[in-house]
Order: sequence, then structure tokens, then C-alpha cells
Amino acid sequence: MATKARFYEVAIENVHGSRYEAHAAYSEDDLRNNLEIHHLEKLVSITHLGFFSVEAEPDDENDAVIFSANLPRGGWSCCIGDFSYPHLLQQFSRDVGNIKEYFRQRDEFRHGQ
Repeated sequence: MATKARFYEVAIENVHGSRYEAHAAYSEDDLRNNLEIHHLEKLVSITHLGFFSVEAEPDDENDAVIFSANLPRGGWSCCIGDFSYPHLLQQFSRDVGNIKEYFRQRDEFRHGQ
């Protein structure tokens, strides 16, 4: 069962300056091949941050999973629609399965009343 994910920091530059994003990915090549950068921005660098513990929690509003980790720049979270979400769904499939079962039981209880 996975407990940690590989994280990268992406530096992106535009006319307003630089910004940094953290993403979980299989590899730097995977990240580079799938990351979409706006045409007015430039990818400056991708830096491997290391492996960090990831928590998976229920997102009751969306019947989905929220992933979170403590990275060097602070707290990080990933929800449905974010870049790292499909990767984390696969890597933490056991936790995701447990959360889906939680939703199934919750809904069964709600509809049973």
C-alpha cells in the first residue's frame, strides 16, 4: 500500500514574474509530457522535491477524494480536476477504494431512512 508520492516543483515564468507549483507525478518526463503551460508562459524548470507522505480524505461535496501532503513550501492539496489527481487516484487506489466504500455506505444509510 502506497503511503508516499514523488513530488516535483515546477517554475513557470510570465510577464508578471515567476510562480511555483508542486505536482505529484510518476517521473519528470511524465510531468513534462503532460503539463499544459499557457502559450504566454514559459516553463523555467522542474525540480524533484522527493517523496512525501500523502493523506487521502473524503470530499463529501463532490463524492470524491482530496489528497494532501506537507511539502517544503507548506501544505499542498489536490482535488478532482487538478493535474496530479489521476496519478494519485492510481497510486493510492486502496485508500480511494475505502473512501468509495464510505460513500456507498453513507448513501445507503441516507436512502434507507
